[in-house]
Amino acid sequence: MRLIPGSNPTYVKYEVELKNTTDDVNTYEGKGFFVAKVKDKECRFDTEWKVVVVTADRIIGAAPQIVPDPDTCGVKESNQVQMDLKKK
Repeated sequence: MRLIPGSNPTYVKYEVELKNTTDDVNTYEGKGFFVAKVKDKECRFDTEWKVVVVTADRIIGAAPQIVPDPDTCGVKESNQVQMDLKKK
């Protein structure tokens, strides 16, 4: 999964390689990274996703929500958030 360059003002780059797990045909897990604009810097953070294709128009999953430290580009806070993505 990749972000289209220039499509988001906050995320300069977002790349996660999702692979099918052996447990379930509809479950995918992957690791990657993203580069975000924080103040006047570009900071890189690692990320890990897990998603399940529920139907052709719905995906649920979990991914980290990271609050960056604007002075160091380090992770100030990180929480796992649930996603429920639906095709319009």
